[in-house]
Amino acid sequence: MISVIIPVYNVEKYITECINSLLNQTYKNIEIIVVDDGSTDNSYKILQKLSKKHQSIRLFHKANGGVSSARNYALKYVNGEYVSFIDADDYLEPEAYEILIKNIKNNDLITFNWNQIYVDKIIKCGMNQNEKMNNKKALETCIKPEDSFLGYLWNKLFKSEIIFKNNLKFNEKISICEDQLFVIDYLSYCKNIISITKPLYNYRMRKSAASKQFNLSKFITLLEAYDIIYTKWLTNNLSNKEFIEYEYLYHYYLFKKHFEKTNFKLNKRIINEYENVIKNKNINYKKREELFFIKNFIYYYKIKNKIKNKFKKKYIMYD
Repeated sequence: MISVIIPVYNVEKYITECINSLLNQTYKNIEIIVVDDGSTDNSYKILQKLSKKHQSIRLFHKANGGVSSARNYALKYVNGEYVSFIDADDYLEPEAYEILIKNIKNNDLITFNWNQIYVDKIIKCGMNQNEKMNNKKALETCIKPEDSFLGYLWNKLFKSEIIFKNNLKFNEKISICEDQLFVIDYLSYCKNIISITKPLYNYRMRKSAASKQFNLSKFITLLEAYDIIYTKWLTNNLSNKEFIEYEYLYHYYLFKKHFEKTNFKLNKRIINEYENVIKNKNINYKKREELFFIKNFIYYYKIKNKIKNKFKKKYIMYD
């Protein structure tokens, strides 16, 4: 059995299509665990009607706590041998689970390609060829831009045994990159990973989606997530440490680029300084970060706590 977990928050426009794509799967041995995370629109009412019609849907309702909280809540009710995570505004191809069950076999994780759905076009994304890899290779490529799909949650089929045996959960303090953190933890316990090139998931590109919005609150969380990821890299003795250092510093630059009004000359100077600092191999990661950060973001230190308090909202940031 496959247990499909869907966290729901204010997606009344899309949730029916998402659920129908699961009900119409050619592979029928699935349970659909839906957690409404305090929606304020008609999402829960729609789900109530659907759950009454279809016994495979197990519907839960809880106070808003964020996507990680909803996923952790759902994990408590998993009965399947495999676990799949779906975003409530996306949908699967009809043969998705049938193909995944046939291919996962003796592997600990299977990952697959997807379609990015725009209003006027569809773009196929993911790997160029089927591939088998061990956990070290998968971990090392997890954050590379060309292999960034390895950090996504929704284009994978997980083994529930690995999740529960190792007490894997989502970090509820992190509201961005929370899926990547979970995948990294999961990969640490894997031996064999397989990827297939067939696009089985349809990822809807919509401007209003919370995961596509960027603000100060998310930026702070992003820094915290990269702190955790960096620590995991060191713990696992992985080889591409320099790349994650680059990523970490790059997001500091993004903060400057997006949230401080500067002219072109100042931005150009910052970019040049950033490039010079990151290329300096004579100083370690923390020192490089400190030099660049202090020089260009000194005010950020002073207002960090104020920013955190300022962006505390009634409803937790939702991806």
